[in-house]
Amino acid sequence: LHAQMFSWAMASPHALALLSTARAHVVRAAAAHAPLLRRGVVLAASAAAAGTTLAFADAPADVQVAAVDVDDKDAFVRIPNAATVDDLDIVLYQYEVCPFCNKVRAFLDYHGVPYRVVEVNPVSKAEVKFSEYRKVPFAIINGRQINSSNIIINSVGRIVQGEEFVNSYSEGQRTWRHWVDDKFVHTLPPNIYRTWNEAVQAFEYISTNGNFSSVDRMAVKYAGAGAMYFVSKKLKKKHNIEDERAALINGAAAFERALGDGPFLDGHKTPGVGDLVFFGALRSIEGLQAFDDLTEARPRIVLWYHRLKETVDANSKRVRE
Repeated sequence: LHAQMFSWAMASPHALALLSTARAHVVRAAAAHAPLLRRGVVLAASAAAAGTTLAFADAPADVQVAAVDVDDKDAFVRIPNAATVDDLDIVLYQYEVCPFCNKVRAFLDYHGVPYRVVEVNPVSKAEVKFSEYRKVPFAIINGRQINSSNIIINSVGRIVQGEEFVNSYSEGQRTWRHWVDDKFVHTLPPNIYRTWNEAVQAFEYISTNGNFSSVDRMAVKYAGAGAMYFVSKKLKKKHNIEDERAALINGAAAFERALGDGPFLDGHKTPGVGDLVFFGALRSIEGLQAFDDLTEARPRIVLWYHRLKETVDANSKRVRE
């Protein structure tokens, strides 16, 4: 969510002005040391300062956008020409640190579904210029564009697991899956950007793992951290969060109680959709101070997370384009 929230923040005039100023400083520094820099870096800096995108993704051929309500968490799309996993050709457009993207990847990885990833630059969004739908994640599957993390999971799940996917989607799984979207993810930005140092830490991670030019990477670390520090305070107020760390820890504790004595929700021996989407949300903050504090406060849920992570990563057939 932090990368996606950053793209929303960057849409504001103040944030854009801040980013523009930061870019300008980077460009001046590059020009001052031009003899020491490769020509390509200077050209990239100049182009970024002018607002020029150096490379655009071409629109995939013959893509049809699935007509479905993206707000319907239980909706799905019938994928053409797909009877088994081997029939699926999936390209996922995403931000590496977005929890909704992590939800999709967790599901695909756990079930060993092959897919390719296109990392979207949250500033320019050059990689998705071909699409009217500009949010991530969305996927192009067998020539059909499917928008929204839930609809991607629902659609692929019916191919991967067939009736088992539908039958295993119990009320408990549905409840906790919706809880992640409607409640838990709202605790993430106020925790990620709780202090200035935590905001800078988050953007150090974002700028390193995201799809940024060398100029944007330097600029967004501080411009993005500043913008999101203030945005997170507004989100905290909007969602009536008094103590952000307590809200994060209490959310994890609630999920832990739902697990009971079993390894996964509803006493299942293997993870269902509810388990995997919560895992994906947690994965989006791994490596940050918020995750470290959660580890100290709720060690059982973090052990659960790491055990599931081993299986998810071992099964993954992800390819980065």
